[in-house]
Amino acid sequence: MMNTEKVDLKLKEIQCIVLKGDSIAEQKELFKDTAIKNLIIERSRNDRVFCLVCFDKDKTMAGYFWGIVPTERTWHDSIPIDKGQGFLFNGYVNPQFRGNNIFPFLINETSQYIKRHYQVNEIIDVVEKQNIASNKAHNKVNAKIYSKNILFKFLGRNLISLYRKNIILLLGNKRNRI
Repeated sequence: MMNTEKVDLKLKEIQCIVLKGDSIAEQKELFKDTAIKNLIIERSRNDRVFCLVCFDKDKTMAGYFWGIVPTERTWHDSIPIDKGQGFLFNGYVNPQFRGNNIFPFLINETSQYIKRHYQVNEIIDVVEKQNIASNKAHNKVNAKIYSKNILFKFLGRNLISLYRKNIILLLGNKRNRI
């Protein structure tokens, strides 16, 4: 079990594991009901991508958070992650565990994992400006937000992303997604 000192976690018993490489693909059923289910195999092929997954005492998944520490500049959608940076992305909390401080716990633990295992101190994240719960969770652990993203969608597809005082048209823009 990882350190839980920095967040007042309302669940008494929680255990976390880190999935990397083949273990991501082996545990793909954990992600079957989530938006990222189609990216699991690709992520399992990148040895710099990992996922911190937490479970309650009954082995029910409470939530997860993905991280990457690239060895060269990598792009997540339209966000550059440089060598020497850690990047947090695609955090999720199982609806039955919401309101228990799971999300700030995941942010903190994923950040601490990056610091311990990759000796990286600059850890960034992008949060959609309208995602109030995510903004609150990041504030609870004093997380540095790279940008508050304003995302415009059309027919379920990200169309325009505003961050860093730039407007980026995403439609038709081919980019690697981790």
